[in-house]
Amino acid sequence: MDWIPLVGVTLPPQIGLFLVTAKPQIVMTIALFWLVEAWRKGGPREVVRVFAPVTVAYLISFALFGFWVRRWTEQPEQWWNASLFPLSVPLGLYLIVGAIREREIKYALPAGPALSPYVLFHSWSAAEIAVVSSDRWSLVVCLGLWVLILLRAVYPNLW
Repeated sequence: MDWIPLVGVTLPPQIGLFLVTAKPQIVMTIALFWLVEAWRKGGPREVVRVFAPVTVAYLISFALFGFWVRRWTEQPEQWWNASLFPLSVPLGLYLIVGAIREREIKYALPAGPALSPYVLFHSWSAAEIAVVSSDRWSLVVCLGLWVLILLRAVYPNLW
């Protein structure tokens, strides 16, 4: 299912937000990036224009299913969790600030998994996609993720 939010990144924000929010732990920072870009482009009016469709959809879902968002924090510790949280938080913040400052969406891609307390290993594909145009950075990110995840597997209480 990880491909759905990644496709959302390629679409205009009004449409892409529906797909990006399908798995927020992967590319949740894209929504923040789009929020800042909408504000820069047209202030509050543009923010409402971009975010109104997905906001209305969420409000309808809350009316139908209750405030289901609070269950996100009920995720128990699982063996499959490949999150580097909280060690990865400084990196995630650095990346999202860089994305906003440079106005470059690709820096926001790896920030999502870095800021999420639970991520599947293959969900780190967002980080890899962000650097796919550079052989050197692709290798560094791939090897770095494998080393960190292997460390987590060997020492589960390391972080």
